[in-house]
Amino acid sequence: MKMPGNRISSKSFKFGKNIKMSDVSVLRSQVKEFVNTASEKELELMYRFFDVENKNDWWNEITEDQKKSINKGLTQLDKGEGVPHKDVMKKYANG
Repeated sequence: MKMPGNRISSKSFKFGKNIKMSDVSVLRSQVKEFVNTASEKELELMYRFFDVENKNDWWNEITEDQKKSINKGLTQLDKGEGVPHKDVMKKYANG
């Protein structure tokens, strides 16, 4: 979703433990402004994002073979049989 104009800027806020209440107030105001001026497509995307009640766990959406494959990989990692990401990237980066 593209944010039009100078609306919400990550540079304006300190997220995390040090967030100030004044920042939250400004952010709420900017979000309200964005929602009020958003296109139909942007509103639909926001609705789907926040529609928690209808979200399914992806695990329930995959096949049994996919679940078995994931569990096999997790078991291998638990046994120390994994390959670090940086080693895989090094091997295949120059392809």
